[in-house]
Amino acid sequence: MKVFLAIFFLVSVVVADPPANMPVSVAAGGAVKAVNTNGSQVKGTVGQGLVKLSMNTSGDLHSGFWPSRHASAPLAVERVGATLPTEISFEAAYPNPFNPATQLSFSIPSASRVTLNLFDVTGRVIATLADDQFQAGSYAVTWNAESFASGTYFARLETAGFTHTQKLVYLK
Repeated sequence: MKVFLAIFFLVSVVVADPPANMPVSVAAGGAVKAVNTNGSQVKGTVGQGLVKLSMNTSGDLHSGFWPSRHASAPLAVERVGATLPTEISFEAAYPNPFNPATQLSFSIPSASRVTLNLFDVTGRVIATLADDQFQAGSYAVTWNAESFASGTYFARLETAGFTHTQKLVYLK
């Protein structure tokens, strides 16, 4: 096991070696984040195996459990149905488990601010699907998780004193 860890750390240093002008700092718990003057960042966690590599058009490289909050394309929340709901609801995501996209639906009986956030298993917000004032009605938003690691996520809807969280399972 010690040999494996030594090889893993050596390969990690060779593969993810930042430029010489990039200062590195380590936080307790085994995390590292390095930023240079042009805004380039290298992030990692000790013991975290490589999960996925991807690059978007802005040159951002994402891997493991630290995906960018803006890694996926902008989302559109669509109004669905013509009748007005009589109560607040947050329907079960469909499909769930999903690959690579799932639809989240909610209804509000009166105009109010709605926030729909996605969290990873550590409780970190990984995406905000909705954060706006909505008119009364039923709405649906599709989350495409292609740029995220497979695993368990949580969707939390907050509006007008109503908070509901549901578990989402992304299987690749």
